[in-house]
Amino acid sequence: MADLVNIGLTNTTHETASSLLRFFDSLIDVARFAFAYAIRENLIYDYDNEYLEAKRSVWNVGSLDSDGFMSILVQTFYGNTDEPYKTIERLINLGLLRIGKSIDSEGLTSISKWL
Repeated sequence: MADLVNIGLTNTTHETASSLLRFFDSLIDVARFAFAYAIRENLIYDYDNEYLEAKRSVWNVGSLDSDGFMSILVQTFYGNTDEPYKTIERLINLGLLRIGKSIDSEGLTSISKWL
């Protein structure tokens, strides 16, 4: 199978990412934060119907992962894969879903609880 060329967010995760922008310089930084959070929390195995919501392209993989480090992390933590960007997209969306649910229940005053 072919890997992704563009990374997308669902409407739900895009809304969460936008709410986090006040703590970051750009949506790319928010996505990288959600990616790292998802790895730390081992969310790759979470199944969430919201993740299956249609995604809209936000970044080209070259913009999001210009140095290839995210791809290397995926291959290191989850095994050799020919489709690391599909995994990266999944991790970003699952991280943002989890963060969004926390925001919904507890509000958003800082990001320290997800560090």
